[in-house]
Amino acid sequence: MPALFAHLKYSARLRWFFIASLFIPVITSGQSPVPCNQITADMGYRVRSVKINARWIPAELQKRVEQIVGVGELFNPANVSAAETAVRNECIKNEAQSEFQLLKGSTSVLYITSQSCDVSMDSLQKEVTVAIDPYYLRIDLFNLGNNILPIPRSARPTFYDRVPMILKLTSPFVTLSSDRQYGPAMGLVTHTDLLHLPGSAAKKEKQHPLSANLAVAARKSFSHSYYSVGSMLELNHPVYTDSTLGWNLGIHYAKSLAPLGEGQNHMNNWGLRGGIQGNTKSRLFSKYNMGAGARFSQNRYEMQENTGASYGEKGIRWYALADGRPGKSFTRMGIWFDAAFPDAASGIKNYQRLVSRLGHSLFLGSGHNSALIETVAGAGYTWGAPPVYNQFFAGNSNHNFLYEPIASFRNQVMQSGPLLRSLGENEGGLSTDNGNTVGGSAFWHFNINFSVPIATWAKPLVPDVIISEEPHVSTLRSVLKAQAETAKNFIFDDLVNNHSYPDSDATDSVASAIVDKDIRPALNYLADRANVYSVKPLLLFDVSNISDHSLRGKTWTAAGIGLQLTIVIARLELGYMHTLSPSAYTSSGNFFLHFVLQNFY
Repeated sequence: MPALFAHLKYSARLRWFFIASLFIPVITSGQSPVPCNQITADMGYRVRSVKINARWIPAELQKRVEQIVGVGELFNPANVSAAETAVRNECIKNEAQSEFQLLKGSTSVLYITSQSCDVSMDSLQKEVTVAIDPYYLRIDLFNLGNNILPIPRSARPTFYDRVPMILKLTSPFVTLSSDRQYGPAMGLVTHTDLLHLPGSAAKKEKQHPLSANLAVAARKSFSHSYYSVGSMLELNHPVYTDSTLGWNLGIHYAKSLAPLGEGQNHMNNWGLRGGIQGNTKSRLFSKYNMGAGARFSQNRYEMQENTGASYGEKGIRWYALADGRPGKSFTRMGIWFDAAFPDAASGIKNYQRLVSRLGHSLFLGSGHNSALIETVAGAGYTWGAPPVYNQFFAGNSNHNFLYEPIASFRNQVMQSGPLLRSLGENEGGLSTDNGNTVGGSAFWHFNINFSVPIATWAKPLVPDVIISEEPHVSTLRSVLKAQAETAKNFIFDDLVNNHSYPDSDATDSVASAIVDKDIRPALNYLADRANVYSVKPLLLFDVSNISDHSLRGKTWTAAGIGLQLTIVIARLELGYMHTLSPSAYTSSGNFFLHFVLQNFY
C-alpha cells in the first residue's frame, strides 16, 4: 500500500512537471527583448540576417558584409564594426569612380551607423538582425546655381555602378498631368551630357564644367489627339564666381498639337539661341540668366468646322530671369519679349509681345514641416494684331514657373496667358459678336497657394542622428551644414589655381560670397527643411484678367483645395478649382493633376 501511494505521488509530480513545461516557452517568450545595440558577444545570440540600407547595392558587397558579420554564427559587435568599415570603404570607392558627375566641384557627407536588434522567438533560440545605415548627401557646386531646391532622392547612398546604364545615360524625368481641356497626359524628358557620357572615366578630370546637353521631351494626351515633341542641343558653361560669366548656345526643334480656345493649333518651330548667366551683388536677386534668339515657325489654327490656314513667321526674342533667396524665402522674376514677322502672303502685320512674371515662396516657421505660402503674379501686353495662335488665353498649366530650373528651356520661351486653374489649358478667352472665342491682347493674373503642414505626415530627409557628443553634440545635420566651409576652401583653391586669382584675403572674400549666395542656403534647406515624404493640404486662389484692343475684357476669380504629396522621388499636386466669377463660368470647375517622377538613382 505505501508503495502504491508512493507511485501515485510520483506520477502526479510527473504530470505537474509536464504541464509546467508546456508553459515555460510562453513565459519565456513574453520576456522583454534586449534593447538594440546592447547585445554583447557573451549573450549567445546568433545572427539571423544583415541588411544594408542603401540603393542599388552590389551583390558582392551584400555577400561580403554577411560573411563579415557572420550570418548563422554567434553574434560579435566587433564584426559589425568591421562590416561598417567595409561599407564605408565601398561608398568612398563608389564616389571616386562615379562616371557621370564631375568630382571636381562637389562636396559630400558620409556617416555610417548600425542597429543590432533582438528578434528572438524564445530563450532557446536567441537571434539578432543587423541593419547597417549609411547616410550620404552630395552637392554639385557647379550645377547648384541651376537648381532652386537641390533635393536628393534620399539621404542614402547610391552605388552608381549598379544603376542601369539607360538611367545614367538619359536621366529621365517623367510627368503625369490632367485637366478638363488637355485630358490625362504623360510626359517624358531625357537629358544627356554628350561630353561626359557614362563610361568616359577619363573625362572626369576635366578642369572646366563645359557640357554638351542633348535633351528630348515628349508629351501625349490619353483622351485627345494633343501631343508635343521636341529636342534641344546646347553647349553650356555655367559659372559660380562673381566676376566671370557663364554662357550657353543652343538649337531646338518642337512640334505640337495643342488646345486653344474652342479650337486647336498645329505648330512646327525651330530656332537658335544664346545666353549668359552670372551672379549679382543685390540682396534681392543674386543670380540672373538672360539671352536672345531667333525662331522660325509654321502654325495652323483650326476650329471644329474648318481646317484653317497655315501661317509661317519669323521672330526674334529676348528673355531675362533672376533668382534670389532672401531669408526664409525664394524669389524669381522673369521678363520675355518677342517680335514676330509673319510671311507677307499671310496678310498679317508685324506684332510684338511682352510678358513679365514675379514669383515668391515663403516658409512660415522653422523645421522640416513648416507652412509655405507661394504666390505668382504676371502681366502681358501685345502691340499690333497677332493671329489667334499667339493671343493670350487663360487656363491651367503644367509648367511651374517657380520651381523650374532657371536655365531650363521652358523658362526661356515666351510665357503664355494668365494662370487660371479652374479652366483647362488655354481654355478661357473673349467672346466675339458672332459667338466665337478668341484670345486677348493683354492680361494680368495673381495666384496663391497655402500649404498646411501636418507633423505626423512628414519625415525629414536628414534624420536626427548624433555623431558625437564630445567636446559638444554633433549631429548629421550640423555636419552637413559645416560642408559650407569645405566648399569655400575648394572654391578658394580653384580660384587661385585655375582662374588666376591671387592667394589673398580678397579671394577668400570672393569664395565666401559664392558660398553665402548658393551653397549655404541650399545646405541649410537640405538639413532643416527637405523631406523624404510629406503630405500637405493646399488652399488655392486665382484671379485672372484678359482684355483686348477692340473687345470687352473679362476677369475670372477661382478658389479651391488640393493636396501636395512628396514621396521620395515622386511629387504629386492635385486639386479642384471652382470658378467664382463671372456668372457665365460659375458652373465651371476643373480637377487638375501634376505628378512628377525624377532622380531615379
